[in-house]
Amino acid sequence: MGVTLLTKCRRSILLLLFLTSLSIVSVSIEPDHTIRIVEASPTGFTFQVVPAYTPESPPVVLLSGPAGRIKPKLLDATDLTYRVEFSEDQLEAPGRYLFVIEGINRFGRRMTGAVIEGTEEPYISLDELLLRDYEVLVFSDQPSTDTVLHYLVGRMPDHFRVDLVKIDGEQLPNRVYSFNGNFFCTFELPVDDGYHQMELVVRGRFLEYKITKELYALSGFLFPSGGLPIKTSIRLADPAYYVVQPGDTLYDIASRFRTTVGYLMIINHITDPNNIYAGTRLKIGWVDFGESPLRIEINLRKAKLTLYYGEKELSSFPVALGRSDATPPGDYRIIYKERDPALYWYGEYIPPGTITNGLGSYWLQLSQPQYGIHGTTKPWEIGKRISHGCIRMMDDQAGIIYALASVGTPVHVVARAEDGEGLNEQETLFETDGS
Repeated sequence: MGVTLLTKCRRSILLLLFLTSLSIVSVSIEPDHTIRIVEASPTGFTFQVVPAYTPESPPVVLLSGPAGRIKPKLLDATDLTYRVEFSEDQLEAPGRYLFVIEGINRFGRRMTGAVIEGTEEPYISLDELLLRDYEVLVFSDQPSTDTVLHYLVGRMPDHFRVDLVKIDGEQLPNRVYSFNGNFFCTFELPVDDGYHQMELVVRGRFLEYKITKELYALSGFLFPSGGLPIKTSIRLADPAYYVVQPGDTLYDIASRFRTTVGYLMIINHITDPNNIYAGTRLKIGWVDFGESPLRIEINLRKAKLTLYYGEKELSSFPVALGRSDATPPGDYRIIYKERDPALYWYGEYIPPGTITNGLGSYWLQLSQPQYGIHGTTKPWEIGKRISHGCIRMMDDQAGIIYALASVGTPVHVVARAEDGEGLNEQETLFETDGS
């Protein structure tokens, strides 16, 4: 009996030791760090490491994932905040990243492991954190003569949703509906002519995001600043590529291949036509534009530019035109826009903003290369036939066209009188195709 009791005691002691060892192991495998996501941009994020101990120095942090190991930058050694930025290739690589963290506590012991706050995982997917691939569009319609209805439509990636919308700081009471990654909202809102700010508050898995969009209103209608998008298709030349040589300008290259500077800029994503470098490989071709709800009509007889949205006339403006028939009638497209343009006059560079630079603050290049719509530094010339073929506008009014007309907007230049003024057949025949 004594032996049996002794055996039971030994078994109890062994069981107690075993359970104690399990407890120790359980405590030891708990992560020693918590990851708190602080901020995210389309190309990276900031996070804070919250240790469950007092570190002797900032922990070593690595992200291990589909693009290999990435070492975040330590921003603050006291708060232990870090920042990691990803290249485009790294952003495109699918998969999750593991937080690998190692620190030393004040007793010299290695402290490892991490878990993301709000989860029980040490992994993070960039698709759940970085708000990158989304679309937002605002436009208006007039279903009745006394009502203008505004539409907000778009697409959000998985794990993100639009919670609310603000216009000029005021929250819209209208609900935003989401389905299969798409969202939409309709609202009525009287808006003054000019620029407005739209803010979308987006909720993600880890953070709240804010997307701001600049809008422009005219005659009660809302548009994206810069204009509504127009579909394009590209036709490449044969050969389709050209390597820029020393001394080349984009204007020379366009003339050589019988295309336009605007087309080359669109095809090659060039933002400054005066900034190309020898050795650059350019695609050569032309751009075809789809339909546009916005169109511009320039009446040579009335020296007037009219902006239409569908069949509705939004506004009209007086313009200065070319001497005699220097402004040819025809159908064109806006293929390039520039703010504060410089003037190149027979090889002379005239900087923006000077009185001798007659382009004013805005330039909209037409598909006929030598012509454009622009502002002016000489407002007293508006209404006259005085230019070399371009269409001049009051500078602030040119800014309205700049804000609303996107690249690809059709421009119809007509040599006719308005209805009821009487126009003889010879004047009608003067119209030609200038595209």
